[in-house]
Amino acid sequence: MRSQKGSRKVVIEAVEYRWRATGNDGYISIGIWPVNNVGPYIQGNLRYHETWIGDGDGRRSSAGNQIIITNRIIRRIIEHAIADHGYNPQKGGNELNLRVLDDVIKWDDAVRCRPRECETMSEAVPEQAKAKPIALTNARLESVLQETRNDEARLKKVLEIRPLKRCLRAGKTKQK
Repeated sequence: MRSQKGSRKVVIEAVEYRWRATGNDGYISIGIWPVNNVGPYIQGNLRYHETWIGDGDGRRSSAGNQIIITNRIIRRIIEHAIADHGYNPQKGGNELNLRVLDDVIKWDDAVRCRPRECETMSEAVPEQAKAKPIALTNARLESVLQETRNDEARLKKVLEIRPLKRCLRAGKTKQK
């Protein structure tokens, strides 16, 4: 029995299937199986089909608008497997590897991720996370400086006392 964790459900021609899509370097791996666990596992790949943007120095980066695998794409893959490969979800058999599916199923109307260049800083950062300026008056600034001086004085005392305490614990002080 295949694990259903992380998989999605789709029903095609009264047969319930589970599917899972995972991203890999340069392509999306797709796995589909009938819930009855009788029919063979179907697998295939699609490219991301994202837009590439030139950086000006010969390098390119993805705009982040790759296709998203949805039940619509999965339905087309299953229909392709049934029509062109004789797939039968009610009959056992070996795994059906459809390999690269870019040229055999329609993907150009797929849902796409939101392109990165459309995001603005105000959309990316929640309002409560934005830094707010703090007005410091001269009196407040003096107070902060005095607190810092007091902290420095306390730190000096601590540093002077600690070596003495360590010596007392170890019994290394001279008795006068």
